[in-house]
Amino acid sequence: MNPPLERLLQAVESRTSHHRERSGDGFKLHCPAHDGHSPALSIGETPDGLPLIHCHAGCDSGDVLKAVGFSWADFHEGEPKNSQATHHAAPGATKAPPPVQSSSPQTFEQFCKARHLDAVRLASRWEVAAATFKDRPCLRYGTALGIDRIKYLDGAKPKYSWAAKGGKVHWYGMGAARKHGGPALFVVNGEPSVWAADQEAVAAVCPCGETVTLAPAMLEDLKSSGFERFAVVYDRDAAGRAGARKTVKALRDAGLEAMALELPEDLGDRADVDDLHRRVGSGLRAALGGLPPLPEPQAAGPVLRPFSEIEPEEVSWLWEPYIPAGKLVLFQGDPAAGKTWAALALCARLIAMGERAIYATLEDGWGDTLRPRADKLGIDPSRLVALVGRREEDGSERPLTLSDAGDIERAVLEVKPALLVLDPISAWLQDASMNRANEVRGKLTPMVKLAERHGVTVLILQHLTKARTDRAMYRGQGSIDFVAACRSALLFGAAPGGQRAMVHLKNSLGPLGKSIGYSIGEEGFSWTGENDLSAADLLEPEAGPEEKGEREDAAVWLEVALSGGPQEAGDLQQRFEREQRGTRRTLRRALASIGGTRTREGFGPGGRVVWSLPTIGDTPTPIGDIHTHRVPYDETTASKGLQGKASTIGDKGKESVPYGPGPVPYDGEAFVEV
Repeated sequence: MNPPLERLLQAVESRTSHHRERSGDGFKLHCPAHDGHSPALSIGETPDGLPLIHCHAGCDSGDVLKAVGFSWADFHEGEPKNSQATHHAAPGATKAPPPVQSSSPQTFEQFCKARHLDAVRLASRWEVAAATFKDRPCLRYGTALGIDRIKYLDGAKPKYSWAAKGGKVHWYGMGAARKHGGPALFVVNGEPSVWAADQEAVAAVCPCGETVTLAPAMLEDLKSSGFERFAVVYDRDAAGRAGARKTVKALRDAGLEAMALELPEDLGDRADVDDLHRRVGSGLRAALGGLPPLPEPQAAGPVLRPFSEIEPEEVSWLWEPYIPAGKLVLFQGDPAAGKTWAALALCARLIAMGERAIYATLEDGWGDTLRPRADKLGIDPSRLVALVGRREEDGSERPLTLSDAGDIERAVLEVKPALLVLDPISAWLQDASMNRANEVRGKLTPMVKLAERHGVTVLILQHLTKARTDRAMYRGQGSIDFVAACRSALLFGAAPGGQRAMVHLKNSLGPLGKSIGYSIGEEGFSWTGENDLSAADLLEPEAGPEEKGEREDAAVWLEVALSGGPQEAGDLQQRFEREQRGTRRTLRRALASIGGTRTREGFGPGGRVVWSLPTIGDTPTPIGDIHTHRVPYDETTASKGLQGKASTIGDKGKESVPYGPGPVPYDGEAFVEV
């Protein structure tokens, strides 16, 4: 594929927030020129590198290009009149580009074999013959006008033409339909559908020649045809449905009984009666008789649904209440705060449960940072997959951005992970301003949809800004929409004195979780249990010399006060204020500086926080349950990227899951402390 066409595909994906789907020799996409709920746009490529653009909802190809900032000049000198026409040369061009050809030309025999049509019957009854017209292979057949019609076999546009001047729209196949008789006449699209119906003794006609509106003479032909009812079965796409409804209205306005029918969904987009015949063969009459009515179009406007029709859904969690499954989650913190360590620790827990994870970074080194950290956390490297970039058709590689939502989703489809990490989010927004809410939301929305479609948690890591603010949620770099788009947001950092914690800032799906301490050292990363640090503690600026002296004095006082054993925090702070004339903030910093612990005893009005001096050999407290309902997958090599193949192994039973310095038994419902 040539670079301009690939850029066009990427631009359409970015504009519509939907990725491309392979369709034959080209791709299906959502059209950027109209608001649609299905991929109505087809884009292919000719052997000469020219684009083949067709919107099945009727948008002009020039409008499609304009919607994404392209023009025909980006591909060639000429500009087609519309999406249905052959490319014509622009004024001043020496010649027009060749017809757009999507596949190798068919022979007459191949055409008949592919459609289960009787070649002898076509030749004798319909005067169909193989021919060449304007240097293009084609089928040539007679019409009621006495002017031959041409159907090209090279897959190029135009698909049909007249063999001579004087051709006009009329009903093709009316004579054969009258011979078959019956109460109903099927109005179909395309001569091959008429040939298929005739072969199975079904009365059918199609408009022969390009038309949008039925001429009065054509309506009179139907009135005098002898049929009582008319069943319109056009192509199964947006244009076909619109055309069928328009034809039915014209017939009803003319006093005829008419109904539009819909082809089976599993025939695929753009299917017609010819495709139905390929499937059912001699059962075509019964199949047509069993088609359901085409649903009436819905009026444009707001979609309203009473809450009584909305079924409540139970939230699934990777780590309750911090990490919901199938949602967008945010880790915030300064560089070196421990966000990457925590993200890898989450990967470790899921992988120990038989899950897989994808890690995608545009900041840390794979070999010198991420792999060593993964090893220290005991991660099975075959189940943690590195999404390192995008490979172009020329073999080159480039970094991904959120504009490559299609490639990211393809990675998720191949690996089937429980978790996808994007680290850091600022590097993934290279073509958008992270300070503009509309641009941020436009880039994050495809990730939200991806998470919902595939049940994968998308974890984004965000650095903090240097600016000071009273609200912790506003400390992240860029727009507040990063926090707004995520269902859960967590802050990582250290309080003055060095005590680290993960603080729950936001939870749209339940109550906030307790703050969780963690440590980072030579041995790696480990959780240290719940503490009562707040976001304000983590965001508090470092103390100056005078305050450090006050903190050191407070630390001495606190060590003496706690030497007899743990004490209630409120009592200690009141004594400190009374005896030392110090502040509670200074005392909290002093506790952190000596490595003291804060423990909550009880909940509600009777609960209290107890402070104590550090002890040696504490066992970390387990930090919540992990609920997963996914299927494990076979091993892959992380360094080689996305090469995993799905397995059908069942869910795991009881097992030991690494937690901190040692294993914690998993009883199938919760992690229990040992």
